[in-house]
Amino acid sequence: MSMCGATPVAGLGTHAPGVIDYFLGSRCSPFTGTVGIDAEVGDRGQVCFEAWNGERLAEAEATGAGDGVPLDVPVDGVDLIELRTEPVDGQDYDHADWAIPVITCT
Repeated sequence: MSMCGATPVAGLGTHAPGVIDYFLGSRCSPFTGTVGIDAEVGDRGQVCFEAWNGERLAEAEATGAGDGVPLDVPVDGVDLIELRTEPVDGQDYDHADWAIPVITCT
């Protein structure tokens, strides 16, 4: 997994459209990370990254022609977070990466 030639230490690779659910148990700090299109598709692809918990908590849009985009999601008191990737201009080349995700739970 890489964006703009940089290889993240950790992350989640998906293809839009996609959904990943995480149970947080209302005991976690903000979810942060960088979202973007995987470098393997070059300057193609365009994806909207969203975090939901019954309502949209955060969103960011990325293209293969751009750098990764920071995404900060407030999750205080949230039991379940749903990470969504939605195609913007069709599904071709939408290799969507959630890079270096960080969340701390007690």
